[in-house]
Amino acid sequence: MKYRDPAVAGSFYSKSKEVLQSELTDLMSYTPDPSLNVKALIVPHAGYFYSGAVAAQAYSYINQSEINPKKIILLGPNHRVGLSGCAIPSDDGFITPLGKVSVDRLFCDILLEKNFVTENDNVHTWEHSLEVQLPFLQYCLNDFDILPILVGQSEVEKVADMLSFLLDQDDFFIIVSTDLSHFNPLNKANKLDENTIANIINMQCDLLPNQACGCHALNGFLNFSKAKNWNIKLVNKANSGKKNSIKNEVVGYASFVLF
Repeated sequence: MKYRDPAVAGSFYSKSKEVLQSELTDLMSYTPDPSLNVKALIVPHAGYFYSGAVAAQAYSYINQSEINPKKIILLGPNHRVGLSGCAIPSDDGFITPLGKVSVDRLFCDILLEKNFVTENDNVHTWEHSLEVQLPFLQYCLNDFDILPILVGQSEVEKVADMLSFLLDQDDFFIIVSTDLSHFNPLNKANKLDENTIANIINMQCDLLPNQACGCHALNGFLNFSKAKNWNIKLVNKANSGKKNSIKNEVVGYASFVLF
């Protein structure tokens, strides 16, 4: 079995199992609306100090409910290695301080066969956008597999078609990983992010990288969600300027649930 070691444990989140579990317990204090049959999340992927609370409020919808998904599609952007299209790793699983997470190799192979994705370990090895979601999932769920897909420059319809295909095959839960605007002064960032949040709520599928770093995954997902007539709800929003004294280069975060 081939496992991907954590790339950002000790920086984006604690490398200590005990400290990480305690941190997640503190973050998961939000009480969600139990009436929503949540099918997907949009969550940020910064260090837990910055965006952990924003992400945790969305994850609380699967932590404190009977949804209990067994198969998770993880979609996120590539930050370190260039990518055109969508890519999966060759790994059988990912490792975090909380243990191992199995990759659904069956559906990885199916996606490869259908030419929805390529296999590219280089783009996955140091990428944090999917990795930081795993401890949240491990905290919330006991038994699940992931389908980790990094989305580079891609046509909206191709990502939407891939999601439609997958949900026709099995009962997948979808998590889209993205932050909002990057490195703008606080006032400008707030205006940009409010506009982006409104576009996401309206399921507009033409978001740009300066609005959301995961725009390629997000646009395809919103196109798919719109076709499914899903509803969307903003759960929480914040930015890095609320956590430190740097106000001239802030990063925006927001989380949503779809149902």
